[in-house]
Amino acid sequence: MSGHSKWATTKHKKAAIDAKRSALFSKHSRNITVAARTGGDPNPDNNASLAAAVARARMVSMPNAKIKAAIDKAFGSGADAAVGLAVYVAGSHESFVEQMNEKAKELGLSDGAHFTNCVGLYNEAHKCTVYDMALIMKAAMDDPLCREVLNARTYETAPTEYHPQGQVLSNWFLRRIEDRDNGGIQVIGAKTGYVVQSGSCAVSSGEDGDGRCYIVATGDAAGSWNCIYDHTLLYHDYCAKTDGAV
Repeated sequence: MSGHSKWATTKHKKAAIDAKRSALFSKHSRNITVAARTGGDPNPDNNASLAAAVARARMVSMPNAKIKAAIDKAFGSGADAAVGLAVYVAGSHESFVEQMNEKAKELGLSDGAHFTNCVGLYNEAHKCTVYDMALIMKAAMDDPLCREVLNARTYETAPTEYHPQGQVLSNWFLRRIEDRDNGGIQVIGAKTGYVVQSGSCAVSSGEDGDGRCYIVATGDAAGSWNCIYDHTLLYHDYCAKTDGAV
C-alpha cells in the first residue's frame, strides 16, 4: 500500500506541476499573440514588442512550436488555409497529397522528390531538391491564378465571427525584398520554408525590364529571414548580369 500511496502522491504532484505550466504557457501565448497583432509583423526582428514577449516565453522554456502557434494565431494560419483548400480541391488532404506527387512526376522532379503533406510540415519522407523547388516555382508562375496569388503583397479577408473586421495578410518576403537593390529585377513571387529542418529555404521568381524571367532557390540560410539577403545578392550579382533564364 505504501508503494501505491507514494505513486499516487507523485502522480498528483506531477499533475499539479503540468497544470501550472499549462496556465503559464497560455498566459505567454496570449501575450505573444497580442504583441504580434499590435506590432503588425510576425518577425520578432522587426517587432520589438513581439521580441520581448517571445524572450519572456523562452525564459520559462516555452516550446518553439507553441510560440509559433501563438504568432500564427495573430495573423491566421497559412497551414489551416492550405488544408482547407486541399479538401476543397481533392475531397481530402490525403487525396490532394496524391495529386501533388503525381504533379511532381509530371513536372519532371527528381526521383527522390516526395510529398507527405500540403503545408510543409517536417517529415523524413517529405523532401525535394533546390532544383525541384525551382521547377515548381516555374510551373506556378506559368499559371495565371498562381502567379496572381504569389505576386500579392497583401490580401484582405472577409469578415468572420472571429475577425469581424477581417484580416490583412501580408507577403513579408515580397514586401521586404522590394526595397532592396536587386539589380533592376522585380521580384514577383516567392515561397519560403521556415521549419528548422528546411534550413530556411526559399524560392522566388523575378523579371527584368525586358520581361525576362529568373528563378532563385536557396537553402541553409543563416536565419529565418536571411534568405532574403541571399536572394537579393543572387539577383543583383548574378541574374542582372546574364541574358535571362527561365
